[in-house]
Amino acid sequence: MDKSEEMVDVIPSTSNDKGLEELRYFLSVLAQDKKPDASERFGVFYTERTPSRPPDVVNNEGDIITLVKMALSKNKVIRAEGSGHSCCEEIAADGDIVLRLSGELRSFTVLSESCSTKTVKVGGGCYIGVNPLDDTSTEENSLMYQLNEINCALPIVGGITHQTVAGFMSTGSAGGSLQHGFEDVIREIHFINGLGKRMIARKGTDLFNAVGVSLGLFGIITYVVLEVPSPSFKVAGREVRRDMKELEIDGKHVKDILESNEYAHLLWFPQMHARFAIEWTAHKSQEAKIEPYNNILSNWQTARGVASVLTVSQWFLRHFPLDITYQVIGFLLRLITKDTDSTFNDVWSNALPSEDKVPVDSIMKTQFTEMWFPMDQTNNVMNILDLLFKDQQVAGNYATEIYGAKKSAFWLSPSYDRDVVRIDPFWFVHQEGDPKKFFAHFWEYLLPVEGIRFHWGKFLPEVGKNYRGTKFDLKFLEESYPKMKDWLTERERMDPNQVFVTKYWRKVFDIKNKT
Repeated sequence: MDKSEEMVDVIPSTSNDKGLEELRYFLSVLAQDKKPDASERFGVFYTERTPSRPPDVVNNEGDIITLVKMALSKNKVIRAEGSGHSCCEEIAADGDIVLRLSGELRSFTVLSESCSTKTVKVGGGCYIGVNPLDDTSTEENSLMYQLNEINCALPIVGGITHQTVAGFMSTGSAGGSLQHGFEDVIREIHFINGLGKRMIARKGTDLFNAVGVSLGLFGIITYVVLEVPSPSFKVAGREVRRDMKELEIDGKHVKDILESNEYAHLLWFPQMHARFAIEWTAHKSQEAKIEPYNNILSNWQTARGVASVLTVSQWFLRHFPLDITYQVIGFLLRLITKDTDSTFNDVWSNALPSEDKVPVDSIMKTQFTEMWFPMDQTNNVMNILDLLFKDQQVAGNYATEIYGAKKSAFWLSPSYDRDVVRIDPFWFVHQEGDPKKFFAHFWEYLLPVEGIRFHWGKFLPEVGKNYRGTKFDLKFLEESYPKMKDWLTERERMDPNQVFVTKYWRKVFDIKNKT
């Protein structure tokens, strides 16, 4: 009997509680001695939106233009899907036309090369890495693999690389570095606007800075031209668990870690009986010898055990909020991370996406709200979090990730015009409870912090709601983003008939219906 089966047995079987029954079901699935299928959906405490119709596959710009004009004639909303890592309602609503980019729109072409860079044209639907939920996505047709084949690299990628190039860019996603940004290598953005017209936005122009993070509201991004560095490089570093006795998680230390390392992120476990952080720091390397990076959760059996721990501990946290519960949660979190201490010197495409091989699309599916703050607010933010986490219901059963992002010229990037520290409280999808209610604890106390912005593709505060005197609405966004009004004006110019405007984004940006 393995640990997952043992955990099933400690859950009472005589309760009529529906949540308890679903908990037992999920644990019984985890207890099966088989590798989880990434396409499996565990309908336990989480139900994904099922589109009312399958997406339309488009292979070239002509296909998109045809469908945009059809949407215009039928007064429909049309959107492109990426890997599905954004919140469902942000992508499209039932009845909207959804496009899946394929064919030429996933292509990779070398346009030119010099001694230190190569210029490539990449389809907007090309996945950065491998998307395990798409059978047509392979290592060989991923952007990272094709760059490695020509001895090139991206300066930074996210912790996972399942996203399409267009999706990663247009939601303002970023990797963990104050020295490198994905935007650094972008030279052109090609897209089809709301009139069905081909557009090219070139670096240094207002259109480029507006469309770079545009949430699909300017049009369908078809190609991106990148100037990527050559030769490729390796990334060397260390991942280690540090107890609070040796690493003070306060504003000064967090700021120092992010600013003194080329690449860095922290997984903070603030529970009163855990109190440790997993520190991941790295730098570029030309050392020849490969020392592979390995995330402990890339082993599916380990991931299965951790999923069991998270699910069971959350149930006890909700139903038995006692000190013994908090002690057990701390013990289990320390137990499953006890062997975290390793060095690595691996190819950039293996080391930088440190969670790429973790089954985050199935048994380890995680949601979060991602809050971006000016670096000079780091100490204030960490003090607020320290107070929040004294409540063990807020500290929860999972981690909070901390990392940085380089300042951006894109008008709607959360790091527009400044370096930032990012705070991501994690919510494990396959557990009882409402993630929005959990994230509201953080919005309540952190929304009033000067300069806060949010990752557009993750959970946002409720539009129109006051959080300790600060209302999240268009006025708030206009105060947060100096170029917001210019961006909205450009959006109107690119899509005057609102063919790309979903109900979700209409509410966020207070876009009035066309009369």
